[in-house]
Amino acid sequence: MSSKWDQQKTWAIYGDGELGGLATFEQLSGWRGTAHVLLKPDFQGKGVALRACRHAVAEMFGLGVQKLEFWVIARNLAIGSLLTNLGATREGTLREHTLVGGKPTDVWVYGLLKAKFEGKHELSIRVEQLDQQQQHADHDADRVVAVQPAE
Repeated sequence: MSSKWDQQKTWAIYGDGELGGLATFEQLSGWRGTAHVLLKPDFQGKGVALRACRHAVAEMFGLGVQKLEFWVIARNLAIGSLLTNLGATREGTLREHTLVGGKPTDVWVYGLLKAKFEGKHELSIRVEQLDQQQQHADHDADRVVAVQPAE
């Protein structure tokens, strides 16, 4: 049996050469994995994290799982929006599940099925490719997004 470390993977999210966040993955079973996304506030709402997370999530599903689950602090609307844009659905609320600033806080659980992501991902890739072609045509490509496996 492989060790727990063999079932985990981490990606660094860069934009314009700056580290803006990370995505982590742990395979829980042959069917299911859990993932976490952490972003600096200035990387939120610009599409950088969404494009980077698409690549990381595609790799996660490429490892064989069919479903990813994400646990999000309930008031973190930015990550909730990111997950929804990836195709995830909020599946429930864990009441007072963790402490934030010493106070009991709810956690939202999101689920993302491979089939739903792949359908949405194909459309997104087409849109991204068109956007990149347009940027090159306008000589305006000032944003670089990279997802790199973290060592």
